[in-house]
Amino acid sequence: MDISLFIFLSVSMIVFGYIAGNSRSFNIWKLLLLGMILVPFIDAANMGRPQLFTMLGAFLLGYLLPYAHMLDGLGDSLSDLINAVRYKDAYEDMGL
Repeated sequence: MDISLFIFLSVSMIVFGYIAGNSRSFNIWKLLLLGMILVPFIDAANMGRPQLFTMLGAFLLGYLLPYAHMLDGLGDSLSDLINAVRYKDAYEDMGL
């Protein structure tokens, strides 16, 4: 399979996932429409399992992209926790 076709299909799966994630209700007809669009590409590209799993992962990434704002404070909290473990003496001197 050509790498440019694989990148195009992965980006299109992210876009379709983003559209599905922003829709009001995720009905079965949207999955059928997605299947009708992608089955000819998948057949023509002669994809194997790793490529199909990558495409599914790209779709899930696009689907969860509108909900990324919920993870906004997670990075700050994790970095504070790591710094507290690494520099325990400094935090004890500050009284935190």
